[in-house]
Amino acid sequence: NFEIVTGYSSNQISNMNPIDFIAQKDQESARKMIATVFKEGSASFEAELSSISGKNIPYLLTGYKFTQSGLKYLMGVGLDISDRVAIEKDKENLIVKLREALSQVKLLSGFLPICASCKKIRDDKGYWNQIESYIKERSEVEFSHSICPECAKKLYPEIYDLDD
Repeated sequence: NFEIVTGYSSNQISNMNPIDFIAQKDQESARKMIATVFKEGSASFEAELSSISGKNIPYLLTGYKFTQSGLKYLMGVGLDISDRVAIEKDKENLIVKLREALSQVKLLSGFLPICASCKKIRDDKGYWNQIESYIKERSEVEFSHSICPECAKKLYPEIYDLDD
């Protein structure tokens, strides 16, 4: 399976150091992990494996120490975590987009002192503003004006009486 994953032949693999299969940026961590395995018995870390084609593949690598005939050995097991890494990257991108969207949201909350007659709103400085102006300055709302049927009948009874 290692031949399939890396693209190296069994002859090439047998003549290579395990560090040779680790992406350059992860080699120092791999060396530390190997030292930890020989010291503590096991260790795991994430690194990218380099294939013969130069493609780097994210892996979770776990090493175990064992002794046989007085010689210390390291056995390694690797798990391809490409799918998990891609999902995490998508999740991070989504979080960035959500934060950007949230930063653009303007929210009106709390009590709004409003005139019972003219419907003007008193702002924090004590000035009375048209409701449209107050809301437009504090949100992304755009207003379009029209007249509801009840008000139209009150304001223009001569036109509404013709329709009945």
